[in-house]
Amino acid sequence: MRFKLPVIISFMICIFLGASYGIHTYVAQKIIHQIPSQINHVFPPFIRLNYTDLKAENCILSLCFSAQNVTVSLPGNQADKPIIFTFGTVRIERHITGFYRITAHTTKEESSTTKSSIPIQIDFEGTGTKNQGTVQELLFQQNQFQARLSGTVNISDQSIHLKGRTVGLAQFTDQFVPPDLQFIVHFLLQDKPQEITITTDDEWIRVMDIPLILKKDFFNLNQFSIK
Repeated sequence: MRFKLPVIISFMICIFLGASYGIHTYVAQKIIHQIPSQINHVFPPFIRLNYTDLKAENCILSLCFSAQNVTVSLPGNQADKPIIFTFGTVRIERHITGFYRITAHTTKEESSTTKSSIPIQIDFEGTGTKNQGTVQELLFQQNQFQARLSGTVNISDQSIHLKGRTVGLAQFTDQFVPPDLQFIVHFLLQDKPQEITITTDDEWIRVMDIPLILKKDFFNLNQFSIK
């Protein structure tokens, strides 16, 4: 009997792994089919999310899917120059324990100049659960601008605590601010290397302690659900 026990255990493990693979692949395919309608539900009309090659990946103990050429565009301070964020290849992995890992990686080709705008290149790596996560690295790049941050985001209590360093911040913010108000931004921010923080109070998301985005508008985007 002792010689058969390892065989039985190995057989049971194979069955468990096979079942896990099949279930996670099925759920990933279901998510992929629901994503287009969920995007229309979550994002307001002025924000456009585009991607290619959305697919489920072959994971055994995790739910995995990825998309290529992911971009988000929104209006800037000039009608003919939308602000484009490029995330490159985005991969989401949800472990059987409920632990998430999300990465976004851009290449030089994906962040190249377009006719209408120079994309803001974003590289990201984060882990956590559905309600709170740790940002290992969040990197923004555009022309001479660069910001590298890390910290935490908590969905449950709607709080953000990110800090890092940046260069070229004042010029970077010009595309978000009407021309007649840009002098205020340049008075408060700098282009030389400096520390940067992104935090929250009761109502606002603050960059360098400047209120820029209402918390309710940002966290309301966290409404993606699988039905």
